[in-house]
Amino acid sequence: MLLKTSKFNLVKKKEDGIVVFNTLSGKKEYNKFDKSIVEILSKKNRDIDSTSQDLTDLIDDGIIVDSEIDEFKKADEVYQNIMSSKVLEFTIIVTDDCNFKCGYCYQENREYIYIEDSVLNGVLNYIRQNGKKFKTVRINWFGGEPLLGIDNIIKFMEQCNSICKSLKISLISGMTTNGYLLSVENLKKLLSNRVFLYQITLDGSRETHNMLRPHKENEDSYDKIIENLKEISHEVNRYYEVVIRINLTKSIVNHMEEFMKDIEFMKLNKKISLNCQKMGNYGGSSIKLLMSEMINNADFIKAHDTLVNHGFRVNQQPVAQAGAGLCTACKPNSYYIDQKGNMLKCSLAIYDTEISSLNKVGTITENGDMVIDEKMEKAWIQREIPDKQCHSCKFYPICFNHYCPFRRLSSGKKICYGYQKATIDSL
Repeated sequence: MLLKTSKFNLVKKKEDGIVVFNTLSGKKEYNKFDKSIVEILSKKNRDIDSTSQDLTDLIDDGIIVDSEIDEFKKADEVYQNIMSSKVLEFTIIVTDDCNFKCGYCYQENREYIYIEDSVLNGVLNYIRQNGKKFKTVRINWFGGEPLLGIDNIIKFMEQCNSICKSLKISLISGMTTNGYLLSVENLKKLLSNRVFLYQITLDGSRETHNMLRPHKENEDSYDKIIENLKEISHEVNRYYEVVIRINLTKSIVNHMEEFMKDIEFMKLNKKISLNCQKMGNYGGSSIKLLMSEMINNADFIKAHDTLVNHGFRVNQQPVAQAGAGLCTACKPNSYYIDQKGNMLKCSLAIYDTEISSLNKVGTITENGDMVIDEKMEKAWIQREIPDKQCHSCKFYPICFNHYCPFRRLSSGKKICYGYQKATIDSL
């Protein structure tokens, strides 16, 4: 059988060998010194004799494939599987109120209202009536700061658990929270109702975090979050997962040693991991004051590697598997639900004056009727036909020409996966 190198291989030569990452399989190989293997992987789509040497690992990882295979077609099959997933996902905006005043927050035009009981009842009734169509229901809690409405969350989850059990479908729930109100007591209540997944932002050391994410009343939010996480680590034995998001800036990178001392305890808790991101411009006027703090890929990778080398569990981004560039806005059966029962596709578009009108694709009533404008939703979930550029792109399996519909609708232009250079640099 003749083989060829995959068209989706990212190849990076190093002093002692070669690194290859396949964007379709999500597998990476690092080969040292074997000149014959290095030569094979360095060339594109050449016929390779499978009997000439042991290529089992490379074949298993999709780095070398059958010479007759249509890899683009195979990638599109993966895309169709993702888009036809039997997962119903609701991200519920409990409130747009918040106890922080973050410097880069895009949620400027707030109404400071809390979700109506009729909306939560509508979501429960929809799941009760339609849950059998799905294998999994995923509920994400969002704000503002969702824990300001913890009583509503607990009440909803108690009922949602009961409904999903009766329908014999799985229920997953998570929360994006600033962590200030995530006490041991509150976490135990949430865990008892199957809210297991948490994302909390810590922007570096006390100095840098409090500059970017101060509390509304006393400026210092950092110490309370650290205190909560330490107490949770010591006192909560049940299953949960906490991802600490770090929006890296120049100042955070410069204070990394101080930050690592403060979070040393996280090394002992396998339920806590770190997720490094470059601070991004997600809109709003506040971010303009922080543009000089943006970091480049080299500094980002240096900070990421520093955390890894010091023994912290860091999510290995930006290297990504197939479909990682598809956000929830791309997908059918995935919606944000605001406090008034509006069905939305994208959190960034909620407060964007130019595109917010396109973001509302429907409503949900208290009796569980979801009224969706199919034409409006189609603008988000239907991609453009992959063009010639897509057919030759090594990153196609990550975004499938469906990357960030918010930016595509805002600009009216084709939007490609935005982390290509960062992905290669990180290999």
